[in-house]
Formats: sequence, C-alpha cells, structure tokens
Amino acid sequence: MMNKILILICCFSVFCIRAQKNSMSQFKYDIELKDNPDDVVKVRLKIKNASLSNDIFQFVSSAPGTYQIIDMGRFIKNLKAYDGKGKIIATEKIATNQWKISKPKKVAEIYYEVADTWDADVKEQYFYSFAGMTLEKDHALINSYCIIGYFSDYEKADYKLSFHYPKEWSVGTSAKINENGYYEFNSFAQLADSPFLFGRLSKASFIYDEIPYTIYVYSQNDEIAAGNIKGLFENAVRANTKFIKKRLPVDHYTFLVDAEKFNIRGTLEYSNSSVYVMPEKDLSDTEFHDNIMTDAAHELFHLVTPINVRSEYISNFNFASPKASEHLWLYEGTAEWASDIMMLRNGTFNLPRYLEQLSEKLTISEKFDSKYSISQLALNCYTETGRGQYENIYHRTVIALDMIDIMILDMSDGKRGLREVILELNNMYGKDKPFEEKNFFSVFTKMTYPEVGVFLDKYIKNTEVMPIEKIFEKVGVKYTKERKTGDQVLSVGYELFIPDGKIKIRYVTPELKKMGLEDYDEFVSFNDIETRLDNQAEWLGKFAILKPNESYVLKVKRDEKIITVPCKVITVDQVEKHIFEMLENPNERQKKLQECWTKNL
Repeated sequence: MMNKILILICCFSVFCIRAQKNSMSQFKYDIELKDNPDDVVKVRLKIKNASLSNDIFQFVSSAPGTYQIIDMGRFIKNLKAYDGKGKIIATEKIATNQWKISKPKKVAEIYYEVADTWDADVKEQYFYSFAGMTLEKDHALINSYCIIGYFSDYEKADYKLSFHYPKEWSVGTSAKINENGYYEFNSFAQLADSPFLFGRLSKASFIYDEIPYTIYVYSQNDEIAAGNIKGLFENAVRANTKFIKKRLPVDHYTFLVDAEKFNIRGTLEYSNSSVYVMPEKDLSDTEFHDNIMTDAAHELFHLVTPINVRSEYISNFNFASPKASEHLWLYEGTAEWASDIMMLRNGTFNLPRYLEQLSEKLTISEKFDSKYSISQLALNCYTETGRGQYENIYHRTVIALDMIDIMILDMSDGKRGLREVILELNNMYGKDKPFEEKNFFSVFTKMTYPEVGVFLDKYIKNTEVMPIEKIFEKVGVKYTKERKTGDQVLSVGYELFIPDGKIKIRYVTPELKKMGLEDYDEFVSFNDIETRLDNQAEWLGKFAILKPNESYVLKVKRDEKIITVPCKVITVDQVEKHIFEMLENPNERQKKLQECWTKNL
C-alpha cells in the first residue's frame, strides 16, 4: 500500500511540474481572414517558452457538443515548421489529424492553411456545417477548434489568438480581447469553447437578471436584423430562467447567428455563447420564428447539461480521440424536451400545439431504425452507423422523457417531475464535479423510483415498444397510433428510413413495385440530385413540390448495382399517424396530473 501511495505522489508531482511548465508556455496564433481568394484561413503560430518534447502537432478529431467525427486534419494544407532563424524543419503527415515534427525542440513557428469546411467536397465522414468554419468575402463563422492545431502535451498552456480581417467587418464573440489585440485563453479547452462571427453584422443586446446578453447576426441579404429577433432570444432566456428557478449560470452570454439563402439549420452550445446557422427567411413565417426561439431555449438549457451535469467523458473531453458517453439521452434529449415543455409552461405554446410537436417527433422517429436503442445511438455516435441514427436523439428520446416526467409526477402525486430531478442533479454536480459514467443510471433511479429504472432499461438501453397510450392517459391525453381519414392524398408510394447510416426505401406500394422499386433499395439520387444526409434539405424540398402523376427518376443501389427507376406520383388513402387528443371527460386524477404536467411546480 505504501509503495502505491509513493508512486501516486511521485506521479502527482510530475503532473504538477508538467502543468506548471505548460502554463508558462505560450502559443500565439495570427489568423489571416482577408485577401484569401481561395477561402482558406491562413494561420501562423509563434511558440514562446516551450522547449517541445512532443513531436506530434495535432488537429481535433471531434469537439464537445458535436457528437461526431470532424477530423479537421482533412482540411489542413501547406503545413510548414520553422526554427528561430526561419529555416524549414522537416514535417510529415503521419495520420489524418497529426503531423510529426522532426526537430520539435527547435520549432519557433508553424504555418498552415485551413480550407473552408462548408465548401469542401467531403463525401465521407461529413459533419454538420454549424460545427465547422466558413470564410467568404463578406463574413466568416469560425468554431475555434477548427483552425487551431496544438501539441497534445501542451493543452494546459496559454493560447493567444489575433485575427486580421477587413476594417469594415465587426466581430461577435464571448471571448475577451487584451490591449494588444489578442484573445487570451489558459488552455486549449477554453479556446475551443469560444466561437467567432466576423463580417457585416447587426447587433442587439438586452439585460435579464443582471446578465448582459448580446446578439450578432450576419444576414446574407440583410433580411434578418439582430433587433428583429431579440425578442425571441429574450423569451428563450426568460423561459429557461423560470424553468431552472434561478439565474442562468453565466456572467455574460453571446448569440452568434449566420443566416443565408440555404436550407440548413443547426445550432451548437458553448459555455458563454451559442452558434446558430439558419436559412434567411421572412420572420412572418411562424414555424421559422418559433424554431429560432426553441433552438435558443435548447442551447441555453445546455448550461445545465452537459455543461454542468455531465460524466467524466465529457468533462475531460479528448479532442484527439473522443470517448462516447452513453448518456446522450440526458445531454441532448433533456435539452430538447426542456426547450419545448418550458414554452408550454410559460404560455408561449398551448397544449394542442405541444401535442402536435410530439406527434411530429414520433413521425420523424419512424424514419430511423426502431431496433437501434438510444444507448446504442449514443455509444456509436462517432461511427458511420451511429451518425446515421443520431438525429433520433431529438425525437424518440423526447417522447421517452415526457413519459418519464409523467411517471414521476404520477408516483409523487404531483409533487415533483423530471424537471425537479434535473435541478437536483444540477445542485449535486458541476463543471468540476462530473458524475460517474457507469453508475449514472443507478443514481437516476435512486433519485426517482424503481419503475423509472425499469423504464430506462426497457426504452433507453433497449428497444421495447413504449407504452405511449398507457402513460399519456394519466394526464388526460388519448394517443392513437394511426387512423384512416377516408380521403385520398398524393404519395411517392414508399417511405425513406435510415437503418445503418444510409438512406433506404421501405413500405413500397404495389404500384411502385411495378415501376421497379423494392423494399430496402438504397437511395442514391433523385432527378440526378445526389441524395445524402448532409444535403437532405435540397432534395426533400424537390420532393415536396411534386404534382399529381408527375414523373421523376430515382437511382437506387441494390446488390451493389446502381439501378435507374422511372417513378410517378400516385394517390393513396390518407392515414393520420400518432394522434394525441385531449380526453373529453378526464377524471379528477387526470385533471390534477395534467395541471401539474403543464406548469412549472
């Protein structure tokens, strides 16, 4: 026992010495955003007080909150290392994200270029645009981890970033700038936690609960101004504050919005800011209007989880080789659940509207593999198969969490629900006090009821059919899986789903089978538009405007062969799916639980 203690003390001492040495080391990055005709970011790193022992210069494989492989090394060009006299030091790319420096102790400067991830032709391991970086003539959106290379032994060192951009541009960020024009960070993790938006930006701000919030917007055609959407962000802040029953845990917060003429929508959370990539649309579009508000509510709730309540896998994130946490149901699932139900509980949405959203989520969830559990989805999120199932975390998981909320309300006689359990977790854990990955299901069960533990086992860890009708009846809501309306509607004659990360066809009608389609054909193209997950807005938009009897051409993959299939729009019996309706004559117990369910306790 004594030997083990001595070894531990020695190891701890070495760690302290290394950490102290690394904190004295300084890495200064000068980042050029102007005069770059090829849309590349030029980066020049100057190294100070670091006699480098590690010869591996690294770019990120992933980043917190993305839950996917990014592999930024794919976008790095012309990397060169120099000594103090400006002489080139030999380098070699030894892996997707790693360069080996032949004489690391002599390195004084490293130069490289980063390609625009939005414009890159990536057909494998694509990742969401909002998690990348783009540089155009009039703006740039940069998630910092995309452009900064680092030495792995020096993640705790000091980092300084200076951006050089056109004088007519402004900058939006939560990061603080010093008197010399550098943004300073005390670790790579802190640097990676700080996104930037540059360009022709509009700006608006507000204060809520003594916390200053700032909104920066780039709008391609100036159709969306920060002042016009300020109220949506204010409502998201107000709803979150009421939901968690205290001030949000920040001293300032920044919203960065990139709105362009495309059909891309996505968001990403940080400790003091969030990034929003969205189509540039008319704000009179109610759905678009509400999406901005609920997206902001979702990202703000991430201040609770995973920024505060998280396992050691997230707390000690490995940028080079990320380890998947099984508790994505908590991080992303509860944020999505909370962003909707807080709008119900603060009166922004009424109950029929909320139930309609649940119906939509169940309908979308059917596009994914019903035998792929939420736990599997989380544990495989960094794989090709898991990436294809990932978005179901925002659909099936939310239904499961609503059911857990109702179960807890029922068993506690309306005294507490899922919200109260999450707030208790928020008080138990913190940024510097993660929960244990392997024990969290047990912790959650002990904080609730054994029946909740059984539910987690059946419907989060496994894929049994959820008892939706039985659970929602407790709050006076009737659920019907499907029913025919008696009307006829247009149809393509099949459904698309994603069983293994690839888009496939199922439920092919007899008419379409006669045209040549078969169940489980892999979708390749629609009217010569390649059909991928990352461009689905483009080709799904074309599907939406097909007319009665209109012909179109699909290419599908079957038995490793590409087959061309001429198709035509048909009519079928209209079937409504996943209908949630209020019971006409709920009993007193159902009335009481519904009242508890639809308001903050």
